[in-house]
Amino acid sequence: ILLDKTGTITEARVSLVQWDGPDWVKPLVLALEQESTHPLADGFRRAFEGHAPVPAVESSSHVTGGGIVGRVDGHDVLVGSPAFVSARARVDGSAQHAGASDDALTPVWIAVDGALVARAYLGDPIRADAKASIQSLRDAGWSVRILSGDAPTVVRAVGRSLGLAPDECQGGATPEEKLRVVESLNATHRVVMVGDGVNDAAAIAAATVGIGVHGGAEASLATADIFLTTPGLAPLVELMQ
Repeated sequence: ILLDKTGTITEARVSLVQWDGPDWVKPLVLALEQESTHPLADGFRRAFEGHAPVPAVESSSHVTGGGIVGRVDGHDVLVGSPAFVSARARVDGSAQHAGASDDALTPVWIAVDGALVARAYLGDPIRADAKASIQSLRDAGWSVRILSGDAPTVVRAVGRSLGLAPDECQGGATPEEKLRVVESLNATHRVVMVGDGVNDAAAIAAATVGIGVHGGAEASLATADIFLTTPGLAPLVELMQ
């Protein structure tokens, strides 16, 4: 059983925990995140809405598994994972090693006009029934792994709190990598892929059984063999039984 993290193991009720950057960047981020359906966007909206007028977005595009690229108020703005932003903008050496004190926080970097200007760290509570549900699945004989696009340190920290070993927690996985993992395991295992987002849709479709969780994106539900109509992982345990 492969579990996505955000929205599957966690509640997708994200909050901005730490902000390292100037205040003038916040309206630019909010402008791009206002229409996003990614769970992390909720954290930015809750933190930044009402603080300043939101500038107009001239253009924007989502890069699945990476972030958002846009033109806002005359600036070229990138909001996304550290790998996504560092591949497209100037990042000095000290910024590469800066981080949050809590490994369970997801880092989001912001670049404006080609240079890194801010770093945000967002947290997402683990579902109350996640640890017991994962243990029940393991007791029933299932091998359980996390397969997530979030930062590897975040995924390992979440897995550690759920009793999973580091080699059972794969982070930084693009949608293409998730698909490759499922296809590789298909050769020797019956694979159940459980997820909620557009990033999971291809892997859900390729698995022996694909499961979309309650509240998931339309793409994940459309490709799933089964979708859960109540939140949490306890319904998954009932289903597997």
